[in-house]
Amino acid sequence: MEHESISRSEAKALGRKRYFTGKPCKRGHVAERQVPNGNCCECKRSYDLAYDRANRERLLAYFRARYAANKDKWVSYYRARCERIAAARREEAQAGTIPVMADSRDIERRCAPSRPPT
Repeated sequence: MEHESISRSEAKALGRKRYFTGKPCKRGHVAERQVPNGNCCECKRSYDLAYDRANRERLLAYFRARYAANKDKWVSYYRARCERIAAARREEAQAGTIPVMADSRDIERRCAPSRPPT
């Protein structure tokens, strides 16, 4: 993937969140960097992945508790989201950009909030 080389100061002036210099970070990644702190995005992704794996049970407990405390809010959010997705798909189908789904209940089934996020 081609990236436009731009300095951190230029990216900050343009209001961007990331920039690309083409130079490797201290771990050897040639990837985008974050404007606020200059950190390599690939290093951040690796760190986040390792943290999530090391703290899986604690994170799951946190998200389950958060879901249980705000279940009505989550249910209404997901129902509204499913309605938006279904409306967008209907518009795309009418425009002929995607095939019509054989069963519209498929979206409802997939979007039904049957369990807390994992």
